[in-house]
Amino acid sequence: MLLTGRLAASGAAPIFIPKLLMPNMILLYDTPASRQKMEPLSWLRPLGQLWWGTRTLQQAWQGISGKQVYCLSTGLLSQVGEASMQEQSTGVCIDACLAPTTQAWQCVRQLAPGEALMQQGRVLAVGTVQPAPYGSLPAYHTAIEAPAGLVVFHHPIDLVMQQPLALRQQFDLFYQPQLPPTGWGNTLVGKNVYLGAGADVKACVLNTSEGPIVIEEGSLVMEGSLIRGPAFIGSKAVVKMGTQVYGGTSVGPRCTVGGELKNSILMEGSNKAHHGYLGDSYIGTWCNLGAGTSNSNVKNNAGSVTLWQGGTDHGYTAGIKAGTIMGDHSRTAINTSLNTGTVVGICCSIHQPGLSSKYIPSFAWGPGQTYHASKAVADAAAWKALKNEQLSEQEKQLILNAFNHNTA
Repeated sequence: MLLTGRLAASGAAPIFIPKLLMPNMILLYDTPASRQKMEPLSWLRPLGQLWWGTRTLQQAWQGISGKQVYCLSTGLLSQVGEASMQEQSTGVCIDACLAPTTQAWQCVRQLAPGEALMQQGRVLAVGTVQPAPYGSLPAYHTAIEAPAGLVVFHHPIDLVMQQPLALRQQFDLFYQPQLPPTGWGNTLVGKNVYLGAGADVKACVLNTSEGPIVIEEGSLVMEGSLIRGPAFIGSKAVVKMGTQVYGGTSVGPRCTVGGELKNSILMEGSNKAHHGYLGDSYIGTWCNLGAGTSNSNVKNNAGSVTLWQGGTDHGYTAGIKAGTIMGDHSRTAINTSLNTGTVVGICCSIHQPGLSSKYIPSFAWGPGQTYHASKAVADAAAWKALKNEQLSEQEKQLILNAFNHNTA
């Protein structure tokens, strides 16, 4: 008998899914529960577009598998529709929170139609010829327990904690060492450095004794910068003079960074351009940390850090070290002090004295005021324009939808 897992759809309208998958296709599916737990990073994207290591989860699955990968999510966020599908096909559906590792792919690729990969009662992947709409699981008749060691993301901080794994494994999978030319005045420790075309790295220290370093095409790493692997600098990013980048850090495409960064992820277009510390943190797209902004990642009593749980009025324990989780299009004023385990929603303007609140809801304008939707959209467009980018009509609509949900 077929077993069909039904998920609480939280009122979300299901989208149309044709009966059959594209040839050799992977479908990364969100669930309402996982989207809630991944707030605020999930408000403006499917979970498959979260950054981890040197690329998004979607891009990593595509690189590991060699197959086309699409994201199944809610409403405007879904990449799956009738026009992009073909009939008479088979594929595999994967929980978007399953980390794209070589071990995970070895398990997933062996699933026959109707077989499900399980971990402690959670469906991680299903071999199928009939995907289900958002809010449901595909039908399966056989459950296979996953081996130990598969990584599943339950909260945003999990991506941060697993950063070194991603950076080391993805270097081995997707890069060949390409060292800076001699005469550029760099000090190299080890040879696991990849320098993309047009990248400019001069008079810097690159230390790969604990992990590789990837510096993508067109990026600029200014003189005096210290980078200790494993680390990633995305395409057209700028690392300002004297910046200290510690292991586990991913600086996304078009980001500008300075000061001290450790074991953190900055998604595309975000800035931490001046002095200050950012540690064990995840910063969404098109954010800006004002000069002197620093975050705490360890409590004064060295106790466990609690972070806000998306969509609830309580938190979850993240371990001894946990920094800031910040949603897209949020910004801090100069000299902002972010408390240990602070969670910031999307489209926030943080300007308050002393330590920040532990939870700053989406569309917060300073303490106690609302960042109105029209101004949030206009300011998001202005920040993108600084880097010659435009805010798309879909992005505008997603921000307006999020505003209506968060302020209802």
